[in-house]
Amino acid sequence: MKLRKVALIAALVVSISIPSFAIFKVEGVYTGYAKGNGLGVGFDLPLIPFIPTSIYLTGLGEETISLPSIKIGDTTFSAGNAKFKTLAVELQTKFPLDIAGVNAGGSLLIDWNTVDLLGQSTSIIGNIYLGLFGSYKQNIIPMVDVFVQGGYFFKILDIEKVLKDNNPSVANLIDLSKLDRSGIFYRVGVSIGF
Repeated sequence: MKLRKVALIAALVVSISIPSFAIFKVEGVYTGYAKGNGLGVGFDLPLIPFIPTSIYLTGLGEETISLPSIKIGDTTFSAGNAKFKTLAVELQTKFPLDIAGVNAGGSLLIDWNTVDLLGQSTSIIGNIYLGLFGSYKQNIIPMVDVFVQGGYFFKILDIEKVLKDNNPSVANLIDLSKLDRSGIFYRVGVSIGF
């Protein structure tokens, strides 16, 4: 009788904890940054033993940046627009244990930009941020969780400053503030464990 109770309690604990035993998780996410939001995919990988690690790839909407125009006499010539498409690459680490689904951790966010200008395009690294976040997850069926996250990013590399330092003649004419993700962010998603 005692053995059955112990076995039943052990089975209950294991069944409640099944998602934490998943070696690999795939996540569908919607992320909103201070400027820009989009759908993405995430992967939970045990890159560092006993420290949950996630990688998120989020495609953000296209941003159009107006380039400076040139005035000659009474005529103004427009230089056009540059179109930026951004892939946000985020690496997260969390505390190994959560309490009632609540957890916290740190993030590294890197913007990867594809720039299209006058028919030519190039890819450049964007701003780099460090952040802190809190998360809550709820198991809905074995191996499937829904989760929400909220946090704040601090910019540690400002690509706008780098571009302006390298191009001082147009330093004050181009405004890339639409690409700044520093500030509050949120994420909602569903994860499936394997």
